[in-house]
Amino acid sequence: ISFGINKAGTLNIFISFFFFFLQQYATFAPHMEQSSPIQALLPQRTLLQLEYYTEKEAFRKLTEQMGMQRKVKRGDAWFPLRVGKSFYNSLNQTAIEVFRTSDQDIEHNFEFGRPVMFFRSEGSEELKYFSFTGTVSYVDGDRMVVTVPDSAPLLELQQSTDPIGVQLSFDETSYKLMFEALDRV
Repeated sequence: ISFGINKAGTLNIFISFFFFFLQQYATFAPHMEQSSPIQALLPQRTLLQLEYYTEKEAFRKLTEQMGMQRKVKRGDAWFPLRVGKSFYNSLNQTAIEVFRTSDQDIEHNFEFGRPVMFFRSEGSEELKYFSFTGTVSYVDGDRMVVTVPDSAPLLELQQSTDPIGVQLSFDETSYKLMFEALDRV
């Protein structure tokens, strides 16, 4: 699998093994006999995994090439932000409060249920992403509450001397549902 982005910013995805998988696993010719419906679904799961990893990698590359200021202007990131308190919400989930400190006149795209990832700026343009993904629990103006895994390094986030930011992450929801549906069969 290889990726490329042209100057216009459109993403060109070249999937070298896609046709191999189609020829090997996804041929629905009438002369082919399937021994069971489950065996017929296994290649579909393989193709879905290939699509999932391809889209996730394309999102990562596009995010890296876009630049932080462009993400902020599009409303897909808050940077820099102030990290507030951490607490357990009513569902006993770890949550952290963050506040937007600049570009407050820009309309943002954060809303309930959207996945987000935190990062810090190390140097001029270099971003270091934290190793966990959170979920927007609540947004009101320039204040947002994000639920995070219990293992999230909240002290590192709260006590960082580097500027901290948050951006929308790759939304895996539809893929999770499709994988769950295939696994239940």
